Amino acid sequence: MPKVSTEHKAEVRRRLLDAAAACLEERGLEGMTTRDVLERAGMSAGTLYHYFSGKNELVMALAERFAVTDFPRRSEDVDLMAVAARLLHGRYERINLMPELRLRARVDPDVRQALARYDEITIGRFVPLVEQAKEDGVLSEETDAAALVELVELVFEAVQAHTAAGTWVTSHERVVNAFLSALSSLQKEGATT
Repeated sequence: MPKVSTEHKAEVRRRLLDAAAACLEERGLEGMTTRDVLERAGMSAGTLYHYFSGKNELVMALAERFAVTDFPRRSEDVDLMAVAARLLHGRYERINLMPELRLRARVDPDVRQALARYDEITIGRFVPLVEQAKEDGVLSEETDAAALVELVELVFEAVQAHTAAGTWVTSHERVVNAFLSALSSLQKEGATT
């Protein structure tokens, strides 16, 4: 039996995750099936189960991929307010997945564990950016970096949930702009971002 290369395995995994992302965007979490993913990826069921134990693990791998790839890494050129604005205005390629997963986590320990990993990755990626902004004098030294990152994540997920439900009293834009205005108050006097 021929040995499968690491590159081939990574490509198959990528194709499955890309197919899952497309299916989630089209059908939502509850409407998506593993059969949908396999058809879109052009693969057999055996292939899917070689990489993932099922739909939950596939979706959680996708959420982890979002956490790892969607957000900027530490950089001296990162404008935190611009990153927050792009995130909250929906200018990152993300699916309205997190609100659904948070609801499922209440009753599914596997989803709860996977979301804990997602949160760790997200906070781990953003805390250095916030700490750098504090060192650069952009944010107050008293700013709790991890709590600020988690707050922005919570607002992001609430914005996603309201958008998905279509329940805005004001509007997505107004709420995000109000939050960004409040967030900018953490900036030091005279600091430029």
